[in-house]
Amino acid sequence: MSYIGKTPTPAPLTSSDITDGIITTTKIANDAATLAKMAQGTDGNIISYDANGNPVAVATGNDGQVLTSTGAGSPPAFENASGGANTPIFFGNLGGGNQSVPVGQMTKLLVTEILDPSNTFASNKWTPAVAGYYWLFAGVTQDNASGNTLINQVRIYKNGTNIGMFQDNASGNPIEAFTTWNQQLVLLDDDDYIEFYVYCDTADSANGLFMADSRFGGYKLIT
Repeated sequence: MSYIGKTPTPAPLTSSDITDGIITTTKIANDAATLAKMAQGTDGNIISYDANGNPVAVATGNDGQVLTSTGAGSPPAFENASGGANTPIFFGNLGGGNQSVPVGQMTKLLVTEILDPSNTFASNKWTPAVAGYYWLFAGVTQDNASGNTLINQVRIYKNGTNIGMFQDNASGNPIEAFTTWNQQLVLLDDDDYIEFYVYCDTADSANGLFMADSRFGGYKLIT
């Protein structure tokens, strides 16, 4: 019988074709296997290959993660995307009104929260609750002073210990209101806490008065 000009139709598989219990590639027509013939898996898994060339399932990642190459000889993995948000974050001021502090005495400022999405500010302390590098700042405005000279210090405390101090000296009678800034880059653990202190000294015995619009805060750096 001649097949010139014709495409022969392959004969269907019979039991004699798979007597060894194995269906080889040559015994399966192209595009014959459907998704229904695959073994069940886990929703979100992706099929890849291991270092030996064998198929493996890449475990499902978390919401927001991206599939990342882990190099030759290793299946890819779901990991956190680069970048991110500057959180945790905190911002506050002396919202309860101007705060008067004793002269010549280190005094903790009574901060009122304005922004605290993680709800970790309490008792004039901010605990970020997430380890990382943080940018902290305090801008404290001193009201007019009647003395001829004034020394104003702003300190940031970590776990009850001063980690950085900025100082302004002013003179005049009266001394006009001015703001002293303190900014610090700090490595924090999840259980560290931050407080803000001031020190005021004048030539007379008048108390220092720090204005309500003084501001304080911090946020986690993206690393």
